[in-house]
Amino acid sequence: MARDRANINTNIYPPWDGVENLDVYRWTRDRELKRRKALESKMLTHKRPDGTPLYKLTSGSNLSRTDPLTSSRRSEVIERDKSCVWCGAGAPFEVDHIMRYVDGGSNDADNLQTLCEPCHRSKGGR
Repeated sequence: MARDRANINTNIYPPWDGVENLDVYRWTRDRELKRRKALESKMLTHKRPDGTPLYKLTSGSNLSRTDPLTSSRRSEVIERDKSCVWCGAGAPFEVDHIMRYVDGGSNDADNLQTLCEPCHRSKGGR
């Protein structure tokens, strides 16, 4: 299995030339492979009706929302609901999009609800 992984890496990224520090080479290779994998993600193809993308690729090769949920909106929703809307449990809370962000759900308060961690995990959709 490790041999297969090594073959995949050398097919995508040039082999170590012995000149560059091996640790630097591995870090650069792993970063490039992560960037290429992120570019292949279907998340980057999701767009709003006006054509603007929902996700962007950060300099660290991570996917990030173009319109993240602000901490003030999060606090507003938690204050409004005061407990998990599914089971009534207390904190810790997570703010959930009723219509998923990736499906075009907005960050408006009407599309957000407060869930406890277990309820949010059981909802799935990731």
